[in-house]
Amino acid sequence: MRSPESSFDARDGAQRSDTRNNDTSPENPAANNSVEREDRHNDNDDPTPQIPEPSSNITGWRLIITLLLLSLTAFVVSLDDTIVATAIPRITDDFHSIADVAWYGSAYLLTLGGMQLLFGKLYAIHSDKKIYTGSLCIFITGSTVCGTASSSVVMIFGRALAGVGAAGLVTGALIIIAHSAPLRLRPVYTSIVGSMTAVGSVAGPLLGGVITDRLSWRWCFYINLPIIGTLLALFLFLYRPRRRQQSPSSSGLLCGGSRLQRVLRYDPLGNLAFLFAVVCFQIALQWGGAQFSWHSPRVVALFVSSAVLLMIFAPVEWMMGQHATLNVRIARQRTVASSGALIALLGASYYSAIYYLPLWFQGVQGASPTHSGVLSIALLISMIVSSLLSAGLVSKTGYYNPFALAAPILAACGTGLLTTLEPDSGPGEYIGYQVLLGIGIGCGFHQPFIAVQAVLPEADVASGIGLIMCAEMLGGALGIAVSQKIFENQLVAFVNKSRPEIHASAILQTGATGLAALLPEKSSKEVAKAYSDAVTATFYLAAGLAAAGFVAACFMEWKNIKKTEGDDDDDRSKGEEIEIDETVKRPRELTV
Repeated sequence: MRSPESSFDARDGAQRSDTRNNDTSPENPAANNSVEREDRHNDNDDPTPQIPEPSSNITGWRLIITLLLLSLTAFVVSLDDTIVATAIPRITDDFHSIADVAWYGSAYLLTLGGMQLLFGKLYAIHSDKKIYTGSLCIFITGSTVCGTASSSVVMIFGRALAGVGAAGLVTGALIIIAHSAPLRLRPVYTSIVGSMTAVGSVAGPLLGGVITDRLSWRWCFYINLPIIGTLLALFLFLYRPRRRQQSPSSSGLLCGGSRLQRVLRYDPLGNLAFLFAVVCFQIALQWGGAQFSWHSPRVVALFVSSAVLLMIFAPVEWMMGQHATLNVRIARQRTVASSGALIALLGASYYSAIYYLPLWFQGVQGASPTHSGVLSIALLISMIVSSLLSAGLVSKTGYYNPFALAAPILAACGTGLLTTLEPDSGPGEYIGYQVLLGIGIGCGFHQPFIAVQAVLPEADVASGIGLIMCAEMLGGALGIAVSQKIFENQLVAFVNKSRPEIHASAILQTGATGLAALLPEKSSKEVAKAYSDAVTATFYLAAGLAAAGFVAACFMEWKNIKKTEGDDDDDRSKGEEIEIDETVKRPRELTV
C-alpha cells in the first residue's frame, strides 16, 4: 500500500508513469479516463489525494454533547456580535466619545473577518481541540477586557481581541462537524448550529437593551464569562477528536527545513500586511474630517500606508503558492469572486442598518435601550424566516441564482425606504421597512456559500468558504466605518449652523443621547430632526451598496445543485487536476 504523497508529487509521478506507458498517454484520453476511474475506486492505490472520510466518527452521546457545545458557542458568538448594538448609546455616554461608535462594531468584525483564512490553515495542520480551546480562551479574554474597560481605547482593543477568538470558533465549528459526522449527516448538524447563530442574532439587541437598562452595559460582556468558561471545561473533558490523516500539503508545513522556514510557511508577512492594510484604512476613515482634516499629513499617510501594504500583500500571496493565506487560484474563480463581492456589499448594508437603527430609536424617538432592541427585532426575525424559506426553495429547485439576484434588490428597497424616516414616523413605517430589508438580506446571505460549494472541487471548498466569510466580515466593518463618517458630518453640519460657537470636537465627544444638552431646550424638535437626518443619511450608502450587489450576482455561474453528486464531483475533480497542473509549471512559487 503506497503512502499518500502531496497533490503535486502524486500528479508528477502519474505524469512520469504516463511517459513510460503509451496506453495512458495524453494521446489516448480514453485510456486515461479508464485509469482515472479505476484509481478513484481503488482504495489501496489511489494516486489522487482526497480528503479521507473519518475512520471512526463520533457517535452516541459524545456526538450529542459535541453538537450541543458547538451550538451554544455559536449562540454566544452571535450574541456578542449584536448585543453591543443597543448598548452603544450608553457606552458613548460613559466614555464621552460618540466618534468611536463605529469602532465598537468594526473592531470586532475586522479581526473576525481578517483572521478567518489563517484559522482555516491552523485547523488543517493542528488538532481541532487545541485550536478550538485556544479560540475559546482568546474570546473569553476579550470579553473580560471589554467588561472592565476604563476607556474607549481599551474597549476597542477588547472587541478586537474577542473578534480573533470568534474567528477561530466560527471556522472551527464547521470543521469539527466535518471531522465528527458522516457526510450524509453534516448538512443537518450544520443547520442546527446555524439556527443557534440566528437565535443569538435575534436575542442580542433585546438582551443588550434589558441588561443595559437593568444592570449596566458592562454586563453585556460579563455574561459571556460563565457561559464560555463552562463550555471550555466541558469541551476539554468531553470532546475526543478522532485520529485523522493530515493532508500532505498541510503536513509539509510542519516538517522539513529550519524552524524559520516552517514559520514562514504560515505566511506571517501576508497575514500581517493584509490586517494592517485594513486597519490603516479604517483609522484614516475615522480620523478624516473629525480629529484631523482629510488633507492632514496623518490621514494621508494612513491612506498611503494602506495602499503600500496591499501592494506588498498581493505579490507575497502570489509567490507563496500553495502556502499562501489567500489562494489566488481559488479567489480568481468567477463565482467565488462574484460571491465574495455580493456578500461584502450585503454585509456592509446589513451591519450599517443593525448598528444605526438603535441610534435612531433612542436619539430620535427617545426609546430606552430595551425598547429599541424590541423595535429592531423585526429586521432580524424577517431575515431568519427569509433565510430558512429561501434555503428550502433552493434545495427544491436546485438553483440559487434567482435568490441571489432578488436579494440585493429587496435589500436596496428596504434601506431606501429607511431613508424616508422622520421623527414622527410610526411603527407601520419603521417596522415594515425593516421587514423588507430583512427579507432581502436573509434571501441572499447564504447563497454565496452554496454557490462556492457548487463550483469548487471538494478539496477547495473549505478555502472558498473562508474567503466568503472573510469578505462578509470585512465588508461589514468597512460599511460601518463609512456610515460613521456620514453620520458625524451630518451632525457637525447641523450644530455648526445652529450653534457655531460649539466646536465639532464637543459634538463628537458627547454621548449619542446627549446632543440635546448642547442646544437650547426650545430647539428639541430641531435636534430630533437633525439626528434623524444624520442617521437616515447612512441608509443612502446602505441602499447604494445593496443595489451594487445585483451587478455582482449577475456574474455568478448558474449551477443546478440537484445534479447527480457523483457526476458533478468527477467533472470538477478533472477540471481541478488540469488547473493545478498548470500552476505547478509556474516558477513563481516561493520556496521556504
